[in-house]
Amino acid sequence: MQWPIEISNLVKEVFCNDEFKAYGQLATVDEEGLPSVRTVHMHGVEQPTYGLLVNCNIQSEKWSHVKKNPRVAGCLWNVENHTQIRFQGVADLITEKEKDFASLLQMMWMKMRPEVRTTYLLDELGIALDIARPTVDPRQHSKNHGLLLITPHVWDIFENNPKDYRLGKRWIYKLKNNQWAWREVNSLHEKST
Repeated sequence: MQWPIEISNLVKEVFCNDEFKAYGQLATVDEEGLPSVRTVHMHGVEQPTYGLLVNCNIQSEKWSHVKKNPRVAGCLWNVENHTQIRFQGVADLITEKEKDFASLLQMMWMKMRPEVRTTYLLDELGIALDIARPTVDPRQHSKNHGLLLITPHVWDIFENNPKDYRLGKRWIYKLKNNQWAWREVNSLHEKST
């Protein structure tokens, strides 16, 4: 399912651009139905499917939350163009077992900083994380690395006007019956302008 062209262009500009570090907040739902929020690095992907990707340790709380309840929400502030990007959707879990995603998993592994990859490997091997000179190769993929493939069903985009807040613009895109519908809304609430 393709996104509307405005969303596709925004994802390419913000989430697929390796120059821009798309750090934002991702919320999952815990076992008691409460939200749990953390900062993650989000990446956009158009092939093999449309979505957002987040690297994840398969032993993490984030992973177990998605395993029990795939609903997620996220928010990112793009300082460069004064835009808040929010989304709601579902996340699928991707591991080495999904052979169709092997190259995507490896590409995303290599997008993590070497010291993060080293930490994954040390943890997997049961080696203390505070040793002076770890002797693992951070190019080697950890079996504890997985991906959250997030498929947004709602995009909420607010373009702030830095000179005058009241002149900002906001659009909500919702997927209903496999069709995207959008509307411009008031920047303070979800009522149409």
